[in-house]
Formats: sequence, structure tokens, C-alpha cells
Amino acid sequence: MSGPRFPLDPNIVSALIRDPSGAVAPQIGRVGRRGIAMSIIIAMSIISVAELRYGCAKRGSARLLRPVEAVLDAIDVVPVEAPADTVYGRVRAHLEAMGRPLGPNDPFIAAQALALEVPLITASEAEFRPVPGLMVGNWLCRAGPRDKPP
Repeated sequence: MSGPRFPLDPNIVSALIRDPSGAVAPQIGRVGRRGIAMSIIIAMSIISVAELRYGCAKRGSARLLRPVEAVLDAIDVVPVEAPADTVYGRVRAHLEAMGRPLGPNDPFIAAQALALEVPLITASEAEFRPVPGLMVGNWLCRAGPRDKPP
């Protein structure tokens, strides 16, 4: 598969698992029906996948792991590749200089979306807002994305 990816932050996938008929599912369906959408891929960074699996391991819950694995089987998992490493360095340095560091994995997730030139779909808009140039969409909020994809 090729085409632009809509990388999902772990909190979006968690919301889908908690409420399969909630706000996230129709958004995934809507992306799939747009005119250009046949080439759009719902994806997750391998970093986000690792966060989800960590959450399952921390809880020791096989019951939670089953729906997580089902979602992961249905989406494209994107490895971290250059130039995301260069973008990560700039993003992290910028945020630390501003006194607004992100969580341990979030700079990688933001850098990957920036490197791919796609919006990051997250419920944590405020956390990612300081990242220069990052387009953010929130599928849990009726207001829609803060920025539109190119």
C-alpha cells in the first residue's frame, strides 16, 4: 500500500477500543470514503504501537491485549525512518528550549508525522500544539482538525 498516512496517537486507538461505536469509528469510515481516500492509509508509528503494548503489559491484561492486537492487525504500522531522526532532534530541542518538553515518546511521534508531512490524529492537541509545523486532528472532538492536511 502506498499513499498518505493518517498516523493515530495511542489515545485515539484506546478510545476506539473502549468504545468501538464511538467517535473514532465514523472518522475512520469517513476517511475511507473521500474522493482521494482510497490512497489514504490509517497507520500508527511503531513507537505508538510500542506504547499500546506497554500499556497492556503493565496491566497484565490478556483481555485488553486481544482488541489492541485486532486493531493493530487492521492498520499499517510505520517504522521510524530518516528524516524523522533529524526532525526529532529539532522538535525536541525546540520544545525543551521553550520549557515545554513532551512525554518520552511523543517527540518521536510528532517527528514522524512531520517527516511524512501528514497530520497526527490525537486527543492530546494541547500537548502537540507547540510543535512547529505539525498538523493535528482530533477525532474525539466535533470541532475537527486544528490544521488541514496539505
